[in-house]
Amino acid sequence: MITKELIHTFEKFIRSLSLDFTRRPKEFGYRNPALILADAVLSINRNYKYFVMPRITLLEQSNISSFENLIAKIEKIGADGFCELWRYNHKSRVELLHILATRFMIIRKDMKARTDLNALHQWGKITQPGDFRDFNVPGIGFTTFQYLRMMCGANTVKPDVHISKAILLGTGERLSAIDKVNLVEQTAVSMGIQAQDLDYALWHFYSNKK
Repeated sequence: MITKELIHTFEKFIRSLSLDFTRRPKEFGYRNPALILADAVLSINRNYKYFVMPRITLLEQSNISSFENLIAKIEKIGADGFCELWRYNHKSRVELLHILATRFMIIRKDMKARTDLNALHQWGKITQPGDFRDFNVPGIGFTTFQYLRMMCGANTVKPDVHISKAILLGTGERLSAIDKVNLVEQTAVSMGIQAQDLDYALWHFYSNKK
């Protein structure tokens, strides 16, 4: 349970770090729906700056700009070919990307959205952390689900290693993943800032400390 005392303790710790809440990462403003899905898949257990970003650049140059384009490209050149395209020799990640694109094709149809990007943004606004149980895409864990929601416009956070470290250092508590999300979201409200901005500020702070 997230108490007022816990929020106060964590907020006090956050303020002691003198974080910059004005930074907005590129991935929160993608206009290409295929890149949103690819970013989520590429980011699983990988360094963002040195691994994910160069591969996103390769995909930007490939003229893949929709779920349909993405699915067709993977089916045309196969998993091996797509591994070469984004220079990531991990066929199961290509298969995961295909499954994710297919899932969002269905979501777009169900939502009657005008475009793929509209479908993603609508999905991001209406989903909640608890919806992860019904998302049911093998290979997409709760943290990646939350990251997807963020890139789709949800004002939330992903309980990655940086968030977990901040909470442990700031409160001494080892919380469940969903309680980590709730604590950071509620702390952001208390501070009068966006949860996304707090998430990114903590990511930037701790990733640079390495």
